[in-house]
Amino acid sequence: MASRPPKTNWPPNEVSTLVHYLHKHHERIGDGGNFRRDIYAAAAAHLNMIHPNPTHLKAADTLRKTFHDIEAYQGKLGCHWDNEKGANVVGTDVEEVFNGYVKEHPLICHFKNSGWEFYTFLQDILENDTCAQG
Repeated sequence: MASRPPKTNWPPNEVSTLVHYLHKHHERIGDGGNFRRDIYAAAAAHLNMIHPNPTHLKAADTLRKTFHDIEAYQGKLGCHWDNEKGANVVGTDVEEVFNGYVKEHPLICHFKNSGWEFYTFLQDILENDTCAQG
């Protein structure tokens, strides 16, 4: 059964603030690639200062999952990823492979032919993330 993306619907400016905050504090990541609760509490306080009443911090989990889905996709034989063109889906065979992957990993559907501005930040943040994603 295909997983469904979490319903975060964060405004892009709040996502950007969160990613930049976590990137700035990525040396404080805990075991298994997760930030400690105090980092999330500090991130929430930071977001409240800049964006009063941010929606919630589920976006951090969604960002992590998106990153791991991209990493797994580009690890598949013959699958491309770059931060300008994303999966760079050109041709019916490549589109079929991409669409099949998206059925199980819907968070990357937006990156069919465009990159993700937060990819390199998440690479830095999750460089020691040992949790297996699938």
